[in-house]
Amino acid sequence: MMASFSLAEETPGMDSSAPLTLAAVLAHRRRQGLRLPSETSAFLALELVEALLVQTRRVEPGLVRLLEDGTLEMAPEAAESTPQKAAEAFRAVLAEVLTVTGPQISTALRKLVDTSTTLKPLSLATMRDTV
Repeated sequence: MMASFSLAEETPGMDSSAPLTLAAVLAHRRRQGLRLPSETSAFLALELVEALLVQTRRVEPGLVRLLEDGTLEMAPEAAESTPQKAAEAFRAVLAEVLTVTGPQISTALRKLVDTSTTLKPLSLATMRDTV
């Protein structure tokens, strides 16, 4: 998937010369008191879950690289994982992204991180369909 935005451009003050990780963007936004547009958060969630469907990896914000073309990739050091552990980790990353997202977060994204509403673990495919 291609994006119509660049997180480096949308994050004033970020050093775009270094490899950009999701962790760096989230930390910078917290420090600056900046919010991600809800559409950007939804796009990140979709890109990430689709990447995990192709290659199940251990995911955390520091292992998600944001590329200049608006796509993302997992860092080579991201270890292989089971689909269920990858889904749990995806939920944790999404929850962290939503902490710096503006007030108009979609109900679907909120439900994905609200473990109290889910009686059974969700698959990555179900999460992708929800996003």
